[in-house]
Amino acid sequence: MTATGTVSRWQVSFEAPGTTEVSNAWGMSCALDGSTVTCRGADWAAALTPGQTVRVGLQAKATRAPSSPKLSVRAS
Repeated sequence: MTATGTVSRWQVSFEAPGTTEVSNAWGMSCALDGSTVTCRGADWAAALTPGQTVRVGLQAKATRAPSSPKLSVRAS
């Protein structure tokens, strides 16, 4: 993720049918609600300065991988 302006917090969500658990995440905290995974920037990746790039990720347990997930990103 690369910030185009100052970001004090951000979140990304996507539909992941078949996901049963988010078992690990780095740079963000994640929650599963039904088939929606929502992650929020945490610790060293929570606030971003203009032009700053962070690489975050997660590991999930699922019966299948999401095909062509559409990410919804919000930042403020």
